[in-house]
Amino acid sequence: MRGGFKFVDIFDKEFLEDYPLYKKYDITLEDIPKMLLWNQVSINEYCNHCKTNETFNLKANYDQMLPSFMKGSSQSSILNFTLYFKCQSCHQFERIYSIHLDEENKIMFKTGQYPQWEVESNKKLKKTLGKHYSNYNKGLICEANSYGIGAYAYYRRIIEEIIVELIEKIEEMIDDDEDKQVYHEALEKSKHSKNATEKISLVMDLLPASLRLDGINPLKTIYDELSEGLHGAKEVECLNSAEIMRKCIVFLIEQIDLQLSKKQVFTKDIKALLDKKARRP
Repeated sequence: MRGGFKFVDIFDKEFLEDYPLYKKYDITLEDIPKMLLWNQVSINEYCNHCKTNETFNLKANYDQMLPSFMKGSSQSSILNFTLYFKCQSCHQFERIYSIHLDEENKIMFKTGQYPQWEVESNKKLKKTLGKHYSNYNKGLICEANSYGIGAYAYYRRIIEEIIVELIEKIEEMIDDDEDKQVYHEALEKSKHSKNATEKISLVMDLLPASLRLDGINPLKTIYDELSEGLHGAKEVECLNSAEIMRKCIVFLIEQIDLQLSKKQVFTKDIKALLDKKARRP
């Protein structure tokens, strides 16, 4: 660290590892030459040679990558440069990032990357989504190629296709008999509706309290945002929010599975205690 700055303050792991091409990343640089002070950052990515995730270190000093007219100058200018990272384990495989910095020094994004940005692979989520994982993966691919509206379309399709399946699972989490009756009636109505919006409106307000966060209904919030984005948002707006939408969908599904699993375990344990008590002389 020199001059009170660190390279990772700008090129942090999130930007290099997780951001797809052309997704804008806000920065707060006031003076480009300050970037000359940062010449170290490490990332953790998959190494095609080692066949495992490894630490990659910056191959060259950062000041060697900047155009000569930028050195020692405080003049703002559009800047394009490339970062080279080498696996510290095998010292052979490299990862390369081409980066664009706008003329006001406030926004940057990746214009190229090798190997290409990989979509995540989550075996547990794949099992949870089943046949719907295909749309989830297509949404990820859209994100990787900066198609925000396309990603929104696939993520909303997931909500539309699995809404009844999710709600049927949630029914097991309702304990009050009166609430169960209301819930069952809404569920039956949803099955006879061909309109996805109508289906969701019938059941989304019946989510149990355990799936609400600070009084917020996540299912309704996610669906409304996806629908509004598809009907009026710009490509870049959808792209900037697609990751949030994806994570919200994943969180909701995983919370449903977690709640169901907890209840099943608890029910099993309680029954075991009752059986043990019944066998006592």
